[in-house]
Amino acid sequence: MFVNKDRFPLRFQILALGLAGMFPALMAGTAGAQGITPTAASVTEGDAAPVDAAFRYSFPVGLAGSFEFAVIPINMQPGTDFVPYRQTWAAAAGTVLEGTAPVPVLPDWTEEENGSLSLVVRGPGSADWAASLGAPVTVDQFNAANGGGEVLYWGDDKVVGARMRPDGAGSEVVTWERTATGGLVPRSGIPFEEARAFDAQVNASAVVLPMGSTLKTWLQAADNPFAWQPVAMDLAEVQGTPRLFEDRLAVISRNGVNGVYRRDPSAATGWRRTGEMGRGAVTVTAKDFAATHQNSMITVWEREAGSEDQWGMMYEIRTDFTADVMAAAPGMLVVSRPAGLEIYERTAGVWGKTATLPVTPPSSSDKRMSVVAAGDWIAVGVGSSLSSGEAGSVRLFLRSATDRTVWNPAGTLTGPGDGYGRNLIWNGLELVSSGVISGRDNGVVVRKFQGAATVVVDDDRSKLSLTAFTLREPISGPGVREVLAELPLPAVSPVTVDYEILPGTAMAGVNFVAATGQVTIPAGAARAPVPITLLAQRELEPAKTLTVRISAEGQAPVAGEVKILESGPPAVVTSSGPQLIEGRGASTVTVRQAPAAGGLPPASPAGIRIFTGGFDETVYQRWFLATRDKDLPSGQETHLLDSASPEASFTLTATDDPVEDFPEAQLSWPLTLPGTDEHVKAVYDGLGTERNAGSFGVAYDGEVPKLPVGIRDNFAFTNFAVDRKWFFANWQNSTSGVRNVLAFHRWDRENGIQPDAVQTVEWAPVRNVQTLSQQVQALSATGETLLGTFRSTHIGQNRSFLHIYEPVGSAEAPWRKMAEWSAAPTKYPTDGPDVEFIDSDQFLWGDTLFQKTTGKWKWRAAASGVQGSQMADHDRLVLPDPLVSGSFTLYHRSGAAQPDWTHVRVFEGFTAARIKGRTLVLGKSGGALDIWREHDERDWRHEQVLEAASPLVRIEESTIITQERIHCRTGSPSAPWTEGGEMPRALEGIVHAGQGTEILASSAGDVDSMSNWYHRLRILWPGAPLSIYDDESLKFGISQPFDMNESWFGESIVEIPLRISRQPPFPVEVHLRSRDNGGAAAGEDYTPFDYTLTILSWPDQRLLLRIMGDRLAEDYESLEVVMDPPSFGYGAGVTKLWIGDSSAWQKPMTAGSAAMLEPASGTLIQAVEFVLPAAMNEDMEFLARVEGAGTAVQGTDFTLPSGPVVLKAGSTRLQVPVTACSDRNVVRK
Repeated sequence: MFVNKDRFPLRFQILALGLAGMFPALMAGTAGAQGITPTAASVTEGDAAPVDAAFRYSFPVGLAGSFEFAVIPINMQPGTDFVPYRQTWAAAAGTVLEGTAPVPVLPDWTEEENGSLSLVVRGPGSADWAASLGAPVTVDQFNAANGGGEVLYWGDDKVVGARMRPDGAGSEVVTWERTATGGLVPRSGIPFEEARAFDAQVNASAVVLPMGSTLKTWLQAADNPFAWQPVAMDLAEVQGTPRLFEDRLAVISRNGVNGVYRRDPSAATGWRRTGEMGRGAVTVTAKDFAATHQNSMITVWEREAGSEDQWGMMYEIRTDFTADVMAAAPGMLVVSRPAGLEIYERTAGVWGKTATLPVTPPSSSDKRMSVVAAGDWIAVGVGSSLSSGEAGSVRLFLRSATDRTVWNPAGTLTGPGDGYGRNLIWNGLELVSSGVISGRDNGVVVRKFQGAATVVVDDDRSKLSLTAFTLREPISGPGVREVLAELPLPAVSPVTVDYEILPGTAMAGVNFVAATGQVTIPAGAARAPVPITLLAQRELEPAKTLTVRISAEGQAPVAGEVKILESGPPAVVTSSGPQLIEGRGASTVTVRQAPAAGGLPPASPAGIRIFTGGFDETVYQRWFLATRDKDLPSGQETHLLDSASPEASFTLTATDDPVEDFPEAQLSWPLTLPGTDEHVKAVYDGLGTERNAGSFGVAYDGEVPKLPVGIRDNFAFTNFAVDRKWFFANWQNSTSGVRNVLAFHRWDRENGIQPDAVQTVEWAPVRNVQTLSQQVQALSATGETLLGTFRSTHIGQNRSFLHIYEPVGSAEAPWRKMAEWSAAPTKYPTDGPDVEFIDSDQFLWGDTLFQKTTGKWKWRAAASGVQGSQMADHDRLVLPDPLVSGSFTLYHRSGAAQPDWTHVRVFEGFTAARIKGRTLVLGKSGGALDIWREHDERDWRHEQVLEAASPLVRIEESTIITQERIHCRTGSPSAPWTEGGEMPRALEGIVHAGQGTEILASSAGDVDSMSNWYHRLRILWPGAPLSIYDDESLKFGISQPFDMNESWFGESIVEIPLRISRQPPFPVEVHLRSRDNGGAAAGEDYTPFDYTLTILSWPDQRLLLRIMGDRLAEDYESLEVVMDPPSFGYGAGVTKLWIGDSSAWQKPMTAGSAAMLEPASGTLIQAVEFVLPAAMNEDMEFLARVEGAGTAVQGTDFTLPSGPVVLKAGSTRLQVPVTACSDRNVVRK
């Protein structure tokens, strides 16, 4: 059913009062239907107390009996929107029954379409309610003589139907005006090819028709309620059949997700996407819920509290493939099963089955059952599509007045025609049956109840509000921006809105143009743009605000604060200074504020707070951080930076202690800052502006405690969020499975995280979901809002649930849940976090961008299809092309709200995109970054390429942060981007990047011992990456060369390694000298030395040593190298070096004679001579023996000396006597 009483209340009143004249058959059983009249044509709902919709009745009684009264509501739920009225009065013949029937309309604060209440009566002459209805009236326009057709919409003022065109050239959607006498006058038509008109869907203000993958839309003309205007652009990528609500809403499936759209005449497609409703075919809709049917599950959806149009699952009905959704009315769903019609209702906010009607589906395939519901009434029709000769019928049911779970039969209506009851429409007093498209007579039949109606006007639908996103000032000159004067629902008639543009922190004539004026919200629209002229400022200023005040007749003025961002590039702050060195006195660090290339310094002095100091660490010894007030005294100071004094300097003095800290080279952990050993933070806390002032480098902020106070069971952190005031961690108890979020209050930057200040944020079970497939999927936070997402695949559909928390509670437990929304997940868990804040005014949930606004809804969907949190920034948006890989499209917001995004240009051949203000960074394959800059409104020009950059972490308008480098926009106009600092090394452990202020990273580590491993977290924020150079860790030493030997051929030069433990902080002098120690002799075995080396670099240096060769076999000899204390660091003292004697072991002994003569008789002593390569310095004894096989036999052919043979000192020749013996055999041996 469709109702349009909110648009034409006067026409509706005329129809209601003129029923007796139109249909005389309605008089049965009473003295006349005019006996019921509303005391007013309409009644307006209240906010605090009930308001009566009153009816007067007066009946001259002809037959004695009872008069039964009941109410038929349209677009209203009994018990929620009004108090049901049921009365039965007995009357004697010849008397007059008269009185007043009050129907209390209940108050609420929810904007809704207008509804109606019809008071109906059944007199003594009617056996049941069905008998009290008027005689059937056929509508000739849908009979065979007029081409047949089908009703698409039936309202009080007009009827819309589909029929084949009389000329046979296709079909058409025809709109008729209903006259006061009950006739239909054709007013307009929309032609279609073939029979497409019968696929159209129609409500009071729109006609939609799916055409392949596009949706065509016609909206009601502003000046003619019976004419339709096509919209400028079809809605693309539509899947399946859309479903219209009664007036303003449509559910349209795109990319597999049911998007919720609001009718918007100002949008090119006629619709703007405002939320989503999961997946599955939408079967029925009512004013306050919708139902989808997917596989074996019927799901009831309702709008989430606090959202414009996020719809969540409220109830599931398992069907086992045997059920069909038949009808819906506010708060009621009717489902057909083989055993009967099941009625599900929402009572006190909870859905459940309340009754089953004994009505079963028809067994014949040519018959069809149709069900309509209206408050306490249900009509069930069964009609045929064939000429069976069996008239169709409609059975009425009325809920019991005393037991609301009981539905009593209220009579049966029969025919005319076989198709009667096949398609039912309930329109207040009218029960309409629209037959089949066969073109037979009696295709459309109308029966009417006896009674009268009044319109119930919802007072909340017309309450004016101001909707404003954050605005950005123009780049040059004046520029017009827009905010919205908005109604919750489309206006019934034009609404004139007066507006004033007033100062806030922004000054009229300097930042904006003060103005007053009027705008009009047209009938059928819900919003009108209010223009604001902003003025460009060259000076760099903090964000400013102005005030917009709007008012409409009969309403109190509404004012809202509008934030204005300046468009100039923010200044860049860097720091420079020498490394802190133990024992070397104070070091000066300079903080410098520089305007970005093409920009100016801030107009006002920027206050900068500088805190320096170490950290209180309780971790294992391998984490070497400076300890507060032990390694570095704490300090805090404040400076003002302005154009006259853009620099501030401060001094730091590291404490000289005797403790040797591990050098960086021995650390294998990530997140070590540039420099080594003890890490220091120097925090620069803001520049007096809400905008990120630029890069400060990155400083370390300490470590998250492993075991917070109050948690004494096994658990693990899994998701994190961090901002300037709070750190949040999701944890799961591995024993009990309990999941919660811990909120650590960062009291101030001086003290870091306080483990004793912990709130356990109880994540209440997700509504109507019994179990979750995953724990908290992602966390994101600002100081004002905490967001957390869950995922569930428990029942029906895969859903992502968003919890929104705000710090509105007590100081001890401030975080309270404000809303819970759900949506179909658009990311896999591996694709990144489900929810991310872009800044305090924007966040990305899945691929939907939400932006903070003034007005009724704090957060509103601004765009969909966004693939990363840095692909949107207030009025700029970059979307990837889903069909063309590497293609990105840039959009600007052209109006006050989505969908007013205007195409600017396409960028092709890139792998990633990030945008911030007027800076666009596009990633290329290979790592290069392509930087574009907006030079004038929507005039984007290529600026620079950063070759071979590491992966992006975050960009700001004047800062690009990669995993290795920080680039600042402070260079020349031709190449403005220059390297401004380093990031912490090995920063691949990033788990969260804050809104330009914090980076949360993780690393493996231990807390108690090397065996107790777990995941550690460290927080980094803008600051100076300073470190203390530990003088004890710089050590110099001498190493023994592997080849330090005498040379047989003369002198040799040997390189002696000079070991250095780390890079010296500055040139260090090391004095080295040689001395004898009783072994090697200076001047004979080596050349003595005594000199000073200046060490400039690391790693090891080389010391040259001259070694002399004497060709004497002397074994190893030693000398000593003395290292005096270096000018900085520690020396090795005395080191002993060994010289190897190459004459002793490098050359073999060789034989000088190789042949002997055997005497003719007797013996002959002969000598075998051995030659040594060098003479020995003392006598040496040798023993002679025979080795190897031969033909000469010792003792027979020869004999050797039995004792030792002596080689005299200084001699190189050794003669061994061998006695040859004669055996008279002539044989060579």
